[in-house]
Amino acid sequence: MSGRGVRHWQVVLIFWGLSVTYALRVNLSVAVVAMTDSASVNPDFPISKPHFMRTTG
Repeated sequence: MSGRGVRHWQVVLIFWGLSVTYALRVNLSVAVVAMTDSASVNPDFPISKPHFMRTTG
């Protein structure tokens, strides 16, 4: 049997699927950071600075 087997194509598809998943995850992380303003806290939500730092890490 010459050429590539089914397992080879499965490995290629899994590799590309995981690559796309990782790229989407990184893109989403960058988008969330870009949407937040780290200089201010939401004034509508009463939270203290120590509690905010403890919850957001």
